Amino acid sequence: MLGKISWKVWVFLIILVFLGLDELSKEGKDEKSSLTKNEISLEQLRYNNQSQSVKNCVTTFNSGVYSSKSLTWKLNQCNATFDTSSPSDSIYQCIDIRNASDRVIEKGDVSGIPFKRYSWVATFKNICEKTIEGTPNYSLFHIDGFLVEEVSGENFILKPNQSKKVDGIIYVTGSKQLDLDKIYTSEAKVKNMKYIE
Repeated sequence: MLGKISWKVWVFLIILVFLGLDELSKEGKDEKSSLTKNEISLEQLRYNNQSQSVKNCVTTFNSGVYSSKSLTWKLNQCNATFDTSSPSDSIYQCIDIRNASDRVIEKGDVSGIPFKRYSWVATFKNICEKTIEGTPNYSLFHIDGFLVEEVSGENFILKPNQSKKVDGIIYVTGSKQLDLDKIYTSEAKVKNMKYIE
């Protein structure tokens, strides 16, 4: 009798151990799944907070030979900011960029090396209720999505509802790797933004 009880107890204990291990395994999987979802959401938030030019650049990669690369890789190639805050909290949502444009004002070659000189202009407006400091920036992108050249202006401070028009020049030289006729898109943005109390 004692042997049978002992045998049943052992079977019961073994079943409990297996059930316990199964629950631990499920908890580990759930934690891993949650982490993966969190990583995906941060990546997606980063994408959502980008300018339309960066999103266009990512779209170009999506339909090209790099379509299998991760969204993070594409965002990095497109010179995206690392802003993963929710759109309502993002300082990058505070700047409304208007009338951003560029035009070629000179082209030619120096010792067989082609060049283009671009004139650019953009108006930056603070649409939030706090004063913002930042650095205006203008970038040119290749048709394949990579950054060709960028320039920055002098830091500015924008009070709420204040606008500032900024212009500048970008000088680009061609090479065997860079066909100047394949400069496809441009982007005005503000870097190094912070609130000023």
